[in-house]
Amino acid sequence: MPNANNVYWCKGGDKVHAISTSFTEDYDEPYASLTLKNAKLRDQGEYTCVAEKYGNEAERIRWRFTIKVYEGK
Repeated sequence: MPNANNVYWCKGGDKVHAISTSFTEDYDEPYASLTLKNAKLRDQGEYTCVAEKYGNEAERIRWRFTIKVYEGK
């Protein structure tokens, strides 16, 4: 979202930075990225990128992604 004031990622209903230190979030307008470091099976699930823009009315856009993790042998 152009000119977003706040961009963050969630897994389930929790913001990823609150549930783990193995994630890195980055926002370089208009691109948002989430990097999983040393992904584990517990990291598998649905992630949502939320971009908020504040003005007269709050505007929020959400993108959902499913991440699957496979254990190597």
